[in-house]
Amino acid sequence: MSFPIGLRSDIVALIGKNGQGTCTVVEVANHETPEYLNQKIVAWKHWQGANEALRQLFNVPIPAFTLVVYGKAHPEAMDFETFIKEVQK
Repeated sequence: MSFPIGLRSDIVALIGKNGQGTCTVVEVANHETPEYLNQKIVAWKHWQGANEALRQLFNVPIPAFTLVVYGKAHPEAMDFETFIKEVQK
């Protein structure tokens, strides 16, 4: 999925149940350098139009979203395994 500021994310998901949900952007970082992964995370964190772009994508208000990384750790993103455990609760 590509977004207007040139971000290309591996997975963008809206997961919901009983009127509540979570919007998640997942970066699969098997081959990215730490610098490139950091650029992507920082871009998502600071993009003023992120919530609006996600709202347009899913056609529902997106007040917040979670950044998730699979394959590497990043201090400003949730680990994929932790995310899966949280979603299963």
